[in-house]
Amino acid sequence: MKEFTAYGLIGDPVGHSLSPAVMNIFLQHYGMNAAFIVIRIRKGELSRLFDDYIGALSLGGFTITMPHKEDVIPYLDEMSDAAKRCRSVNVVSFSGGKRFGHTTDGLGCLKSFEETGRKAKDQKVVILGVGGASKSIAHAFGAAGADVTLLSRDIEKAKAAADEIGGIKGGDSGRLNSYMPGCTLFINASPLGMKGSPDFDDFSFLDLLPKTATVYDAVYNPRETSLLREARNRGIHTVEGLRMLLSQMGALFETLTGISPDGEVMQTAFCKVGDLLAEK
Repeated sequence: MKEFTAYGLIGDPVGHSLSPAVMNIFLQHYGMNAAFIVIRIRKGELSRLFDDYIGALSLGGFTITMPHKEDVIPYLDEMSDAAKRCRSVNVVSFSGGKRFGHTTDGLGCLKSFEETGRKAKDQKVVILGVGGASKSIAHAFGAAGADVTLLSRDIEKAKAAADEIGGIKGGDSGRLNSYMPGCTLFINASPLGMKGSPDFDDFSFLDLLPKTATVYDAVYNPRETSLLREARNRGIHTVEGLRMLLSQMGALFETLTGISPDGEVMQTAFCKVGDLLAEK
């Protein structure tokens, strides 16, 4: 039997994450002598991961979430182009004694959108939020040929993020309505609508979207957010955040193990996560 390998999720908080359930389904499906574990590390204490946990647990790689997606960068030897541009890392793999940083948030969003039968190329995309996931999504859609605008309440922050990524625009979320008439894909990559977080003040901006547009909510808990419900009530096509989560988990798994999850295990994971969300 192959030597046991541990993979980890690093962050704080991490207790709410559905990643372990998904990743362990993948590991079991492929009969791997491995497990995916959770390691809570507070902000400012990331050095403990590299000084203590990696060696003690024989980690074969790890995924990383808030608040460490940018803080982990100084500990890495190399990064993917997307991770460099977005200044955000959500998975670290090991090879040849080196630590490699990647970002899969954008790939997960892009793939799950295109699985609905639409193509990213030539879409007029408006993304709300400028966190690591938002920037990764903006980079992925921009690279795929979409016209992308990244919005924040702090317009200078949005413009700075757009400059880092390159080829996209930054804008003011306070003027959200003005971006809607020409928008073909609106993506909420902010915490608005997430369980335990504030929601949108109103949804009148949806009335300004073309009827052929798509509304994509990266939030997956609750599974049906207010944004998705309001968009559906207006007859607008929607994509739920659970689709992004599963697609992203597939990309994470492939980065760590070299195996791309097949359709059967993806469907198993989708059903499992849907059940878990229903219990919350």
